[in-house]
Amino acid sequence: MTRVRVSNDIGHWCRFFLQAIIDTALNGKDTFEKILALRRELDAAVFRLGRRAENAQQLIRHLYGNPVVSVSMVEHILGINNNPARELIKSLEQINVLEEVTGFKRNRLFIFRRYMNIFRDHKVLTQDSGLVE
Repeated sequence: MTRVRVSNDIGHWCRFFLQAIIDTALNGKDTFEKILALRRELDAAVFRLGRRAENAQQLIRHLYGNPVVSVSMVEHILGINNNPARELIKSLEQINVLEEVTGFKRNRLFIFRRYMNIFRDHKVLTQDSGLVE
């Protein structure tokens, strides 16, 4: 940027800007591919949950937009009672979809960590490439 200001080198600015667009597009594509791979993996894992599979799929779809839930939120989202909600969360913890993050016995929160990590990893890659988020 200093070079552009000092020497009025607009060509350098265009190259910098276009490279930033390319890097951003490639990072976006990579993130999207990782999300699709995660989805395929989870679809296969959820299928093995038997009668809980349908509710698990519905909850996972919700988690892509809101990656943190509580038992009461799962009750509301799926229209189910407390015990089935707790059992579903337990099943999703066992297949590494949800992770409890509070450490509490009550009012616990669960995060879709693997999904969140995709974006954390994307940000690290972007920062390493010199782009500012």
